[in-house]
Amino acid sequence: MKEEMDSLEANNTWELVNLPQDRKAIGSRWVYKIKKNADGTVQRFKARLVAKGYSQKVGVDFNETFNPVVRWDTIRTIFSVAAYKKLKLVQFDVKTAFFYGDLQEDIYMHQPQGFEDGTGQVCKLLKSIYGLKQAPRVWNERFKSFAMKCGLKQSNSDPCLFLNDEKSIYLIVYVDDGIISSVDEQAVKQFLEKLKSEFSVVIGVANYFLVSTPVEKGTITTDHSEFLPATVPYREAIGSLMFLAIVSRPDISYAIGVLSQVLDKP
Repeated sequence: MKEEMDSLEANNTWELVNLPQDRKAIGSRWVYKIKKNADGTVQRFKARLVAKGYSQKVGVDFNETFNPVVRWDTIRTIFSVAAYKKLKLVQFDVKTAFFYGDLQEDIYMHQPQGFEDGTGQVCKLLKSIYGLKQAPRVWNERFKSFAMKCGLKQSNSDPCLFLNDEKSIYLIVYVDDGIISSVDEQAVKQFLEKLKSEFSVVIGVANYFLVSTPVEKGTITTDHSEFLPATVPYREAIGSLMFLAIVSRPDISYAIGVLSQVLDKP
């Protein structure tokens, strides 16, 4: 919690003011999460302050909320181009990305629980925080402005794809995660340096793993001697796996197709 508050204060997220008589302050709450390693061991404990956006009033605390999300076929196309041209994919994650969004509305929020100063003042938000209805939108606008200053052009076919035809730079962004690739590795390096000077980011090479396609023989078994109990969420599991097959795991498509044939009596 202290680390989160330090980050908020360092980013000049709010200023303490007296609440105007004609306004109501929204609330906030702490959300806790345990981040684990791939082997299941605990990596760290996280606490995040989020606004109670459900109490915001349209036309007062927010207006537009739409935020684009990259299309899956755009991601697959860029990956295909990178594979064909043997380009290196560099992945980045903007830490506490929503804190960088600039708000257009005046929003007042009660001081975070456990960190009240006893004055009765409220936080007038100068920057966006998680939980606000417009938080994803204002972050996206901020990143778009930054990308265009770096010489990239927003694609007409997908607002989350940015290009530089001269240097063959391809950049896709999914909320606060992004992947960039180019035939000019120096251009990628220069962009990442500008990115680090503008935001707090974690940078690494995009990982991949090899799988058998279709699924290896013997992985799926058919046993008609008994059915799964009704309490087993079989259909929900198939729905989730279908999403993975469409988005990032084409190798499981055949297996999911076979398993989908017994949705009625699994």
